[in-house]
Amino acid sequence: MFGHLSFRSRVVVGLLSMLVATFVVEAGDRPLTFEDLMKFRQIRNASISEDGTWVAYALVPDRGDGEAVVRSTMTEEIFRIERGSKPLISADGRWVAAAIVPTLEEREKAEAKRAKKVSGKNDDKPKNGLSLLNLRTGSEERIEKVEAFAFSDDGRWLAFRHSEEKEKPDEDSEEEAEEGKEKKKKPKLGTMMRLRNLTTGEEIAVEHVIDFVFAEQAPILAFAVSAPEGEGNGVFARSLDRQGTPQSTIHQMEKGSYTHLEWAREATRLAFVAAVFDDEWRAGDAEIWVWRADGEATRMASRDDAPEGWTVPAENELRWSRDGERVFFGFKPIEEEEASDEIADDEESDPPFDAYDFEALLDKRGVDVWHWNDPRIIPNQKERWEEHEKVRVYRAVVHLGSASVVMLADLDLPEVRPADNPRFALAGSDLPYLKEITWDGQYADLYVVDL
Repeated sequence: MFGHLSFRSRVVVGLLSMLVATFVVEAGDRPLTFEDLMKFRQIRNASISEDGTWVAYALVPDRGDGEAVVRSTMTEEIFRIERGSKPLISADGRWVAAAIVPTLEEREKAEAKRAKKVSGKNDDKPKNGLSLLNLRTGSEERIEKVEAFAFSDDGRWLAFRHSEEKEKPDEDSEEEAEEGKEKKKKPKLGTMMRLRNLTTGEEIAVEHVIDFVFAEQAPILAFAVSAPEGEGNGVFARSLDRQGTPQSTIHQMEKGSYTHLEWAREATRLAFVAAVFDDEWRAGDAEIWVWRADGEATRMASRDDAPEGWTVPAENELRWSRDGERVFFGFKPIEEEEASDEIADDEESDPPFDAYDFEALLDKRGVDVWHWNDPRIIPNQKERWEEHEKVRVYRAVVHLGSASVVMLADLDLPEVRPADNPRFALAGSDLPYLKEITWDGQYADLYVVDL
């Protein structure tokens, strides 16, 4: 029956069969209740160690607190991590890291506070933690307030970044409260990142880290810094195979915005998006940079490479070709950027309150006008705008060898999906079928794009 399945697939199928059989035995002939349904647990985030000796997965109920489970495929050994989620197994099979989710009670109480606007505050949202399980000894270490974590490609290092700690304003100071209203919106700041050598237990702490990523083809950790007032912002690297893990600067500029760090899969090359914040702390036109580990970072694409009326936005999407010779990114029409800025400016203006201002009262009145021949009905238009169109970028590619930039997608062909093929990509457009899609499923024209 399982002759055509790989070893890893057989292990997963076997575990699923055991779990289903266990549930049937425990249920017996008792009628099913709603409480039983809420306790049903789904297997999520399943993974297998590289040598196939360990399987890790999360058991998540419809309502309640879940757990992460780590099973040996060779013995009866099993470990359970209370409220564990998204477990990862290190490449050497010695460690498992998992997020620790707050209890259902903590989450629901925090949600009730936010709904009532008690003390103002998303700051009261309970934070995830981190569990580090030693598979050799069975010992577990729990670390509070961890937002992100990852193992190095060889399993020797663990990096984790703590959650943001926002300072609560002094409720007794009205002056400070008024000043707070006038403060400009600032970008998200980085937090403390810790890099732990799992062999020695030694840790390196780095402040104001907003993103980090391990290289797959080299012992290097790259990370981006977002510091207060933009001082010291940049992209940096640490060499994990050298004494003291020395730090080097990849790119740095004051008030710089650095996002979307992406390593190539089969080459030691890092791509990232860089922009500069203006006085209102809004990121301007961005640039696509590529760093080769044995050299300096090179700017590969900017607004100068875009067609007229387009730019490279800071909110972007980066993806490498499999061979590491091309970087896919996105352009965006300038008109959309300017329109969003104008809306933001209007929202920031706060005129004095006048209970009898008839223009303000009339301004609150509105109506959605929909023509029968419109491609989408109004609710669908709003949903598409918020979930897709507002942040849509149109795919382009930069060829590293020739340093040439080619725009692949546009307003008439909005979807282009890179493939492993170095010469072609798959594209699609549902624009001719928007009416039919409203009531009759999905339709699209497909194209092959020469890169």
